[in-house]
Amino acid sequence: MRIFLAKRIAQASCVFISYGRLVRMIVTRKPRMRINKRLCNEAMKYQKLHIIGGPGSGKSYIARRLSEKYGLPQHDLDDIFWDRNHTDYIRSSDEARQRNLESILSNETWIIEGVYYKWLEKSFEGADKIIVLNTPVLLRQWRVLRRYLGYKLSRSHEKDETFANLIELISWNQKYDRDNLVRFYAFSKAQAHKIVVCSSFSEVERAVNA
Repeated sequence: MRIFLAKRIAQASCVFISYGRLVRMIVTRKPRMRINKRLCNEAMKYQKLHIIGGPGSGKSYIARRLSEKYGLPQHDLDDIFWDRNHTDYIRSSDEARQRNLESILSNETWIIEGVYYKWLEKSFEGADKIIVLNTPVLLRQWRVLRRYLGYKLSRSHEKDETFANLIELISWNQKYDRDNLVRFYAFSKAQAHKIVVCSSFSEVERAVNA
């Protein structure tokens, strides 16, 4: 057991050292979002969007900006994947998850965002556009670390996120593009014509209004 913990701690140390240089380059203060009030009620060409990408890729940030600017409701898939009645990470039942998903999809407009794909066939079918975020892994890992530290310092997160959870997420994130994302493309092959790869909010905004 001690050897296992030592290995995990060593892995974490390597991760933190690798991202140290990036940490010094990035200001931890979140940028203030500047919303053009003149455009807040502007209609977006595509009204049903599904945004997918690895942890820390900017899914929630981009979905929130689109929601604020165009008035479309935003939905985080974590809210229906995890059972919110527990402080630790326990999955919702398949029935509850599908029921909540179908409730979202029944609306005329929506922005759905998350890392998942296996149980989201109906969402991919219903989406006007599927946005894949290709944010660099190094930046994603830094954001994951910063978010974790923010949760610990503010104690604002509803889940009891542990150091072991952080290491597991970092490890999963490192292989997300060459594993989960590859399988997503195979899974959603029938919807390939809807998929657009983006790396920033401005690219996403152009894609959903093209």
